[in-house]
Amino acid sequence: MKTNNATTRQRLGSLALTTAFLFLVACIAPRTPPPTETSVPTPTQSFPPTSTPTAAPTAQPSPTAQRTPTTPPRDIVLTAPVEGATIGSPVEVHGRVSVMPFEGTLRGRVYNEAGEVVSEEPIQTLPDDEGELGGPGTFSGSIPFQVDATGPGRVEVAEISARDGSIVTSAVVSVTLTTD
Repeated sequence: MKTNNATTRQRLGSLALTTAFLFLVACIAPRTPPPTETSVPTPTQSFPPTSTPTAAPTAQPSPTAQRTPTTPPRDIVLTAPVEGATIGSPVEVHGRVSVMPFEGTLRGRVYNEAGEVVSEEPIQTLPDDEGELGGPGTFSGSIPFQVDATGPGRVEVAEISARDGSIVTSAVVSVTLTTD
C-alpha cells in the first residue's frame, strides 16, 4: 500500500505544481489592452449629404401643342347595309376604313339569330390615294349566305390581325335575313 500512497502523493504534488504554475502565468501575463474608441456613427451623428447624379430635366411639350400619334386609330364604318335593313343573299357591304388593313383585305361575315356564322367572304379595300400605304380607304363586296327561315341576324366587317388572327377592329349591324 505504500507504493499506492506514494503514487497518489506524487500525483497530487504534480497537480499542485501545475495549478501553481498556471496561476503564476495568469498573474504575470500581459493584460489585454482596453478597447480603443473608434469613430462609429451613432444615431445622433449626421454626415454631410453626398451628391447623387440626376438626369437633366427634359423639356415637356406644352398642353396646347399638337401631338402626332405614332399609330392612327383604326376604325371601320359600314355604310351599307344600314342598321335594321331586311337583306337577301348576297348582301352588299360598303364602307370606309381609317387605316388600310394588312394586304388590303377585310373579313365579311353574316351571323344568324343563334350567332352562328352562316357565311364568310374576304372584302377588298382600296386606298383613297393610290400608292399611299397605311392611309384611309373604302371597301365594297358581297357576301352570299343561306338561311332556313327569315329572321334576325348580323353583318360584320372586320380587320383581322395577321399575327394571331384576332379582331383588330370591326363594324357590325343588326339586320333581318331573308331566304330570298
